[in-house]
Amino acid sequence: HKETTVWAAKTLESTVRWVGRSPTTTMGSIGVLHVCTLASSMGLHSGASFSHCTGTLTYNGICEPPKFPPRQPYSRDVPHPPYLDNPPSVINVTIGRQLLAIDSFLVESSNATQTFHSSTYHPESPVVVPDKPWEGTFAMPFSGGAWWDDDRQSIALWYRCGGDSATPQAGDEPTSTTTGTCLAYSADGLHFDKPMLDVRNGTNMVHPVAFDGNTVWLDHSEPNASRRYKMASVDASNAYAAYTLLASVDGIHWEVVINRTAGHIQDCSRVFNNPFRNKWVFSVKTGIAYGVGRARAYWESISLYNNTHWILNSEDGPWNHTNEVYPWAWADVADEKDPQTKPRTNASLYPQLYTLDAVAYESVMIGLFSILECDNYGQTNPCPGPMYHERNEVFVAFSRDGFHWSRPPAPRTPLAGLNESNATNWNWEDVQSTGGGFLVMGDQLFLYVSGRYIPTNSTCHEEGGHCQHDSTGLGTLRRDGFASLDAESGTSVTVITRPLTWSGNGSYLFVNFAGADLKIAVLNTSTGEPILPFTFDNCVPITTDRTRIEVLWKVPAPSGLSPLSGQAVRIAFSYGSHNSRIKSSLFSFWISSSPCGESRGYMAAGGPGFQNGVDIFGSCARSHK
Repeated sequence: HKETTVWAAKTLESTVRWVGRSPTTTMGSIGVLHVCTLASSMGLHSGASFSHCTGTLTYNGICEPPKFPPRQPYSRDVPHPPYLDNPPSVINVTIGRQLLAIDSFLVESSNATQTFHSSTYHPESPVVVPDKPWEGTFAMPFSGGAWWDDDRQSIALWYRCGGDSATPQAGDEPTSTTTGTCLAYSADGLHFDKPMLDVRNGTNMVHPVAFDGNTVWLDHSEPNASRRYKMASVDASNAYAAYTLLASVDGIHWEVVINRTAGHIQDCSRVFNNPFRNKWVFSVKTGIAYGVGRARAYWESISLYNNTHWILNSEDGPWNHTNEVYPWAWADVADEKDPQTKPRTNASLYPQLYTLDAVAYESVMIGLFSILECDNYGQTNPCPGPMYHERNEVFVAFSRDGFHWSRPPAPRTPLAGLNESNATNWNWEDVQSTGGGFLVMGDQLFLYVSGRYIPTNSTCHEEGGHCQHDSTGLGTLRRDGFASLDAESGTSVTVITRPLTWSGNGSYLFVNFAGADLKIAVLNTSTGEPILPFTFDNCVPITTDRTRIEVLWKVPAPSGLSPLSGQAVRIAFSYGSHNSRIKSSLFSFWISSSPCGESRGYMAAGGPGFQNGVDIFGSCARSHK
């Protein structure tokens, strides 16, 4: 390739052209990687082009309107975030790895194939099963939480335990519930220890309260150590109609902060923290109404324990009262998958959004949508299978402003799905996500999910713990591997970003790539002229398949990319080859201040080698222990 080839690419339309869609789930080919970059010298300061913003300027350059979040009607339409139609004139990429393939936000033009990837269940799944007398048939996150514990250097998993078939323990009061939240630890993410704790004698139960959905959150930004761990529980004592909000210093001993929120909810409501906006978000279940079945409403607060006085939506709208929750997310027409066995006579029989968990990962919010495709509750019984069969699967969504979601196009493949080949498979039904979303374990993401099967010899005809067997499975995914931009074998592609900028001493360019012949050029947004020494010919070829690859130069620049900090940069990626027999996949890129390759992005539920859930050490993490 010559520099003139990249300049010609500037004439391509400024909209992304996604070519083909494939449910490919495997990476892994080793190839040759050539990386180089050119940058413009426009002298454009990172904030100069945003002076017209009359709302709030976000970390990535999106201008939020003065009234945010917005009001919108419930709908079964496929969502389309406004920032994809009107992206910033210059996008700030200072924070985190930049996930190129998840949407069109970063990409101005492309002829690559956009591929979304599913997690792969670890062969040892389920990794947590109900094998203690007090657990009954339950050992599943609901959604609970899975977080990296720096002090223990292990994964801490809060999960639902107990139920109708659980065995009372010595010292229990006659009125003691057998249902609650249990805690287990694992150093490797596969083998969990259930320690005997002092909350409920002789068990690993930490919150002996019956509930229908809770969220456990490790809050790294909390200055009060006694509130470092937070829980929002949908308790039976509140008739599943309000949150109970708790806090803990160690995740074991919990104190109630708010016994019953003034704002009403329904079962399976969740919470999460959005650090990009410094907000706590209440993911409020709105019930079977509004023409979309189960859906989610949005309410935000700077503190989890303040501003909980919302009111639910009425069925008829207009949903614009000051204290009314915001209509937010639902299952849409692209969630239709399999034909159902009976006609659907009302909206509740269409696919529905059962739960919505979310977490900050690198530079975006990742949403985990548990979609109920078919529901055998009640008398309609439209699905194959027995009564109470819940066909939930976890699908991924992405948000760059914290409110609007983009989702993969139809046909959608679940991030974590069912295995209905045998009715005794641990994940035969009801796969749901976990609070915290997933952990970053080296080059992989660890995604813990619930799973359920109903024993074939069960004769029960009503919902109850004795009718089901609930456990916890582990799905794994390549780091940044939600989606990739691919060049199929024997082809080459070009991907060009929109104008980008970054602040600070960003001197090093890194990529997450698998394949062959990746070359990069960055165009001056006015002239297309390259800046030496970042040219194609000066790139050092890299032969590898890794999730963190430093770009090196034959004749290096004394200060790397740092002179370009605060200027507009358009990076073009060209990869694949007509002579290549392997597929090439580009997942992400980022600017780092050191050769360690730290991204300064958020690490979801954490993992080994990070500090307070942020990647500030990169590959040098071991030297900082």
